[in-house]
Formats: sequence, C-alpha cells, structure tokens
Amino acid sequence: MLLIFSLLSAQGAVALPRSPGNMWSAGSAERASSALGMARVPAQGAAPTDFEGRTIGRIEFDPPNQPLPREELDRLLPFHAGSVLKMSEIRASIQKLYQTGRFANIVVNAQLEGEAVVVRIATELKFFVSGVTIEGAADPPNRSQLTTAAKLELGTEFTESQLKQSVENMQGRLRANGLYQAGIRFHVDRLPATEEASIHFDIDPGR
Repeated sequence: MLLIFSLLSAQGAVALPRSPGNMWSAGSAERASSALGMARVPAQGAAPTDFEGRTIGRIEFDPPNQPLPREELDRLLPFHAGSVLKMSEIRASIQKLYQTGRFANIVVNAQLEGEAVVVRIATELKFFVSGVTIEGAADPPNRSQLTTAAKLELGTEFTESQLKQSVENMQGRLRANGLYQAGIRFHVDRLPATEEASIHFDIDPGR
C-alpha cells in the first residue's frame, strides 16, 4: 500500500512512481507556492485514513546526500520517527522543504512496513548557472553576442525550458547574420555538491 504526495515547481514536473498495490495521490497546482490539491482517488486506491494515525517507523531521504544537513532537515519536518502520521503535517513538510529554495521537486511517499509507516522524501535539487562557454562561433556573431543572446545570467536558477529558449535565441542571432544552416550542440555539467550548472555550447556555422 503506497501513499504519495507531490509538489511541482513552476518549471519542473515529477513523474510519480507506479505501484502494483493501492495508491492514493495528491498533486500541487501549477505554481509551487499554491497549496496542495487533492487528486481524484482511483477506485482501488488507498484512502488517507489507511495511514492517518499510524506510527511512523522511520524517515528516509532520497538521495541520502541532501544540500542541507540531516539535522536541519529533521528540524524542518513537523513529524519524526515515533510520532503519529497526519496528512496536514505531510503537506506542511513539503511546503517547508520547498520554501528553503534548495529543491526543484519534492515527492513524499509513505508505505506500510509491518504496523509502522516508512516515510520517504525524494527530492530534486535546484541548480544555478555558474558559467556559459561557447566554441566554434563565427564572427559575426562573436562569442560575446551569442552569450548575450543566450540570456543565461550567472547565479540565476537553471531550467531545461530556459536552455531550450537559449538555443532558440542563439539560432535567431545566427540566422540574422546569414547562417541559416548553423547547428548548435550543448551539454550541461551539474555539480550537486555546489548546486552549480555549467552550460557549454558548440556552434557549427554550417558553412
């Protein structure tokens, strides 16, 4: 039996894990700051009352290495091992963790293990732009012009949708300079320890 809550960021999305057993789920509205909304419960789904009031056996984070110390994470949670599981506290924990600004997505699931409940909190980190490099640029446009077109400001949050827009912006600048056959390849180096994302673009002018 599996219980799942999820919180989606404004940019991200979470693919909820599937379970062969019963499932009850709740999802957020489009904006991360909104309160969690109740999703329709499948006919064979587990009701919240199947978990409400049960004792929490342990709490796990996935991945184990988080951007905040475990002691600080435990202080943020309104529940702990040995306390009684309450739906309101699950919602509050997601909001408190998200409000730290360190997470792009958070999923909390609870599963019965004997008579106790195991609470697992899965997180996806936020990454921030730490550098942009461009190779193979023809002049015009030069590296500086393409970097400006990319609009990837250092220190800002990095998202996949932002990267897609950056490529489109650079392609527009290349076409404006007559490079209609130009291609752009890219890769992103993510450093979880520092939450940094370094983006590298390789330009093929197509000449």
